[in-house]
Amino acid sequence: MTDRNYLFTADQYLKIFAQSREATVIYSSEEMHIGFINNAMLNLWNKQDDIIGHALLAVAPEFEPFIPILKEVWISGEPYIAKDTPANIDINGNLIQRYFDFEYRPVLDDTGKTYAIINTAIDVTDRMRAWELVQEKEIYEQRLNEDLSAINEAQETMIEEMRSTNEELAETQSKLRLSNDRLIESEDRIRSIFEQAPVGIGIFSGPEHTIEMANKSILSIWGRREEDVVGKPHHIARPELKGQPVYQWLDDVFNTGITRTNNEFRVMLYDQGQLREAYVNSIYQPIRNASGEVNGVMVILDEITDKIRTQHEVMRAQDMLNLAIEAGELGTFYYDPVTNLFSGNNLLKSWFGLQPDEKINLKLAIDVIAETDRQRVVSAIGTALTYSSGSNYDIVYTIVNPKTKISRIVRAKGKATFDQEQQPVSLNGTLQDITEGKQDEQRKNDFIGMVSHELKTPLTSLKGYIQLLQGKMVQDSFAALALDKAGNQVNKMTTMINGFLNLSSLEAGKIQLAIQSFDIEELIAEVTSELRITTSSHPIIFEQKAPVFINGDRNKIGQVVNNLLTNALKYSAIGQQIELSSALMKDTIVISIKDNGIGIRPDDKERLFERYYRVDNSAMPNISGFGIGLYLSAEIIHRHNGKIWAESSYGHGSTFYFSLPV
Repeated sequence: MTDRNYLFTADQYLKIFAQSREATVIYSSEEMHIGFINNAMLNLWNKQDDIIGHALLAVAPEFEPFIPILKEVWISGEPYIAKDTPANIDINGNLIQRYFDFEYRPVLDDTGKTYAIINTAIDVTDRMRAWELVQEKEIYEQRLNEDLSAINEAQETMIEEMRSTNEELAETQSKLRLSNDRLIESEDRIRSIFEQAPVGIGIFSGPEHTIEMANKSILSIWGRREEDVVGKPHHIARPELKGQPVYQWLDDVFNTGITRTNNEFRVMLYDQGQLREAYVNSIYQPIRNASGEVNGVMVILDEITDKIRTQHEVMRAQDMLNLAIEAGELGTFYYDPVTNLFSGNNLLKSWFGLQPDEKINLKLAIDVIAETDRQRVVSAIGTALTYSSGSNYDIVYTIVNPKTKISRIVRAKGKATFDQEQQPVSLNGTLQDITEGKQDEQRKNDFIGMVSHELKTPLTSLKGYIQLLQGKMVQDSFAALALDKAGNQVNKMTTMINGFLNLSSLEAGKIQLAIQSFDIEELIAEVTSELRITTSSHPIIFEQKAPVFINGDRNKIGQVVNNLLTNALKYSAIGQQIELSSALMKDTIVISIKDNGIGIRPDDKERLFERYYRVDNSAMPNISGFGIGLYLSAEIIHRHNGKIWAESSYGHGSTFYFSLPV
């Protein structure tokens, strides 16, 4: 057991520390209040013991630079040790710099929190002063050594100068070798460029134009090998040029020193023992020596044979196009949507009242178009210049020459071009004068209409007489049969005449649509019922569905159904079934008429709905017609904002469709 009589009290400990020769101070708060300071530290600081209990900064402001370090030790709980650190000591009002080794060591409680800092210090100023004296001595000795070195250097100068002279000679020789290496490298680089040049290059020397160098490109143009031409005079190496101007050009450049350039020169070149026609661009450049005298010629060749031939082909094609345009009496036009300028060839300009060298604004060209057609043309141009619309331009309209007042009907066909951003660049095309053709067509339609009207009256009378005779003919079966056949022929002729009359009215713009709301299902049922009465040779199938009302001309739509049904009967063998059906698709009804007849060839299918077009019926030669029924049907459907088309496999029947908005 420890005898407590031998333990020191707290006051005894403080007295012991106070007598310690190691300068010590204890700070008891984070504001660095001095809780204890011994005599050794008071002597170092030149202070009295009345500073105990005061904050360090209050009684020793000269120690302000050390306050942040002390606070960091207090907070972190980590000690701080420093050596040879300068600090200012206040001695009788004067700050004297001295040097210290010191330590700030924190004292921690059981929780690891700082509750005091022990600061110990040793004055090492004398040690630092002694060190400074040592450094001064070393500096002095260094300077002395430097002076001795300078003397030694002076003594060695002559030897060094001689050594330097020898080194300079060696360096000069090295530079000469380096320059020579670079010269060789430069020559190699130039030769590499010369060999790999995309154009032909040849170097000739002397008045004989001896070939010194020729790269692969020029050898290829010449049709020669390097070993066959290099080192030989040009006229000997290339005898095929005799009679051509190349020899003379080389002499002229060598003698005058003036460069010669030839563009698109035609020359006959050697090619495997024969001559070939070629076109080249060439430059003959004089080569001069250091004195400025010409001692050679450099030739640069670029063969452009393919390019020239392509140009000739384009020119021939253009000439043929121009000939075709002239032979066809076509006007050509060009419109630039960026500048809005319109122009064309001389024929077109004469139609529009323009001078041969004149370009005009598109608006002025539009003003030449007949007022009834003007808006259609503007819309067609706008559509053609829209990338998504397909760029095609095809329209018929009338123009009136503003000077002669002569009107002509023209058909314009063209195509627009676009840039990568799908913006229009131009609209180019042709104009064909179709005035005479249109007039002939009108005269023909007028004649057909007149003849049809004239034929209709006697046919009506003939039909009446036949019906009258049929009513009186009871016993004579042969005469009754003959009258029936005569009546059928009259009906056929009446149908054809009515078709011509409808066509004439359509072309003259006199067909009027009597628009009304009607049930198309009921209309189809009526037409099929009437045909079943007059036709017993083919079964006609149609299943009437729920009413579907459309707005249109009931009689004209009935005429379309009747025409398509009649065609199906004509082109089907006796006994084959004809099927009609309807399908409602959103706001459109689609009607189909299907037969099992001879079908339609692919070449005929595209032209079925053209006026006067007739399919080759060699398989069924007894079928008659003028090719106007389908044309009229298509026009009627189109005027009802509908569509009409056909599907067929030749030899396996056909199906005709038309659709109308509900």
